[in-house]
Amino acid sequence: MATRTILVDDLDGTEAFRTIRFAFDGKLFEIDLSREHYDSFKHGLTPWMDAAREVSKFSSSKAAKAPGGNYRNGKQNKKIRDWGREQGLEVPERGIIPRSLVAAYDAAHTYPQGADPQDASPEAPKPHPPVGQPLAG
Repeated sequence: MATRTILVDDLDGTEAFRTIRFAFDGKLFEIDLSREHYDSFKHGLTPWMDAAREVSKFSSSKAAKAPGGNYRNGKQNKKIRDWGREQGLEVPERGIIPRSLVAAYDAAHTYPQGADPQDASPEAPKPHPPVGQPLAG
């Protein structure tokens, strides 16, 4: 006996036409859509898809497989390496930047949403102290 699978549109519960997989902001998504919602989704993305570059499966890229998780560009990598050296941390000259170093850099350079790190006012958030030093109370 054959089994038939019926897809259900995740937006309105009607019968779905197909399952769509898409990635955005480093996350992979999947949604079942009716023909109408599929067309709306496709047409809504068309301006961005037309301007974007098509790539092969992003999960097979070197950066995604890199054990250190280095997902930055060359300028960002240089800033992270320079910052790590300034903090007295062990920093590889070449290759993958360890996740621990990237996390420490990110933590030291994270500001609350909407805050301007260039703002010199007393209320402006200050960067975290160097790794290994206590937070000021």
